[in-house]
Amino acid sequence: MVRHVMSGWIMARLCQAKKQQIIWQKQLKPQEIHQLILLVATGLQEARFRMHRCWLIKQVARLKDTQKKSHRYRRVITVMQEKAGYSTRKAL
Repeated sequence: MVRHVMSGWIMARLCQAKKQQIIWQKQLKPQEIHQLILLVATGLQEARFRMHRCWLIKQVARLKDTQKKSHRYRRVITVMQEKAGYSTRKAL
């Protein structure tokens, strides 16, 4: 139930962000970004994420700079890229 509600929140946030062309780290708190990354990493293969995943991976990849390339974020981003069928170079 919680995950479903959060998925709805993420999709609303995605649509809003895509319309406004905002950069995630300026709009979301670090904790929210982390929750977003984890949920999307687990839900990338779901149909509702498919049309957004390429754009989302590029946005999340930008977090590498803001998060000082911490191991946790690098690993999650790598998992996201693997699930989406991207190589690291191609996504960046």
